[in-house]
Amino acid sequence: MSTLLLRLAAPLQSWGVNSKFDRRSTGRTPSKSGVVGLCAAAFGYPRIEDEKIHQLASLQMGVRIDKPGTLLKDLHTAHEESHWHPDDRSRVNRTRKSDAYLTTRYYLADAAFLVGLEGEDNFL
Repeated sequence: MSTLLLRLAAPLQSWGVNSKFDRRSTGRTPSKSGVVGLCAAAFGYPRIEDEKIHQLASLQMGVRIDKPGTLLKDLHTAHEESHWHPDDRSRVNRTRKSDAYLTTRYYLADAAFLVGLEGEDNFL
């Protein structure tokens, strides 16, 4: 068995484990699905590569919190593209103000983690 260590540190991180509708929450530590997704993206695996992604998901994972970070709430204004008028080439007035809706998103600010992925030597 071998262990691959990944340092995950960034100004803003989001580990969405329970996001519904217009409220996007974050976990306080990296989720296994998030780490598997990062690794799959790094390898260039498309989402349809089920076997390769299942291999990544079968790894054992541990997380050390080096810097827990602080929870940050951010508000996003979103617009639906269907309201854009094709003849309006200006960047202004593409959507009506009443068409905008507000979403709430949570991030970890200035967090740092050490993630260990354990598995067979030939796979890691």
